[in-house]
Amino acid sequence: MKNIQYILDLLRSNKISEEVDKPHYMIRESYKLPRYKAKDYDDCCNIIIHYYQYHFRAWMKSSTTMPRDIAFGQAKQMLDKGQGGFIKHVKNAIWGRESGLIGLIDTIADTLREDSVAKYVDYVLTTQVNPMDFDLKVLFMKQYLKQYAMPVLPGERLMSAYELASNFDAVIKYHLQWINSLRGNIQ
Repeated sequence: MKNIQYILDLLRSNKISEEVDKPHYMIRESYKLPRYKAKDYDDCCNIIIHYYQYHFRAWMKSSTTMPRDIAFGQAKQMLDKGQGGFIKHVKNAIWGRESGLIGLIDTIADTLREDSVAKYVDYVLTTQVNPMDFDLKVLFMKQYLKQYAMPVLPGERLMSAYELASNFDAVIKYHLQWINSLRGNIQ
């Protein structure tokens, strides 16, 4: 029978790095940009489309090319997030600011990687723990409290395993952030 440690092992940063991060980084590094700055708006859009199609084919290990409109639409949505949005990224790519085209393509690649990490975590949580099995979630949260809370926070008034089980995914995601922040501070 699975236990909470099995789930947490599937979500360890080195496992996520191997399964998701590394392939995305390798795809980005293997893509060669034609130049540092885009010639104009149309050139920039064509490079965005080409990169998104390239990344999709490499990630999916497929020879199928994503249609241009879908590739552009998805890349534009990614670039629209954040301050300045799509137009800021295009202007920077044309003017050669903030790393030019490299910065624009890196933003798309990083967003694709982050999205894949989030989907991987959701996949593990949903496939390894039946979302409708509350009793199993309670059992896992009892194991979790025994393994982490008791040694780290002895004597503290904590939520019960039943309360934690009602927010199982959020507790595990918070745990991952906590562990990764500790790792980041140690390294």
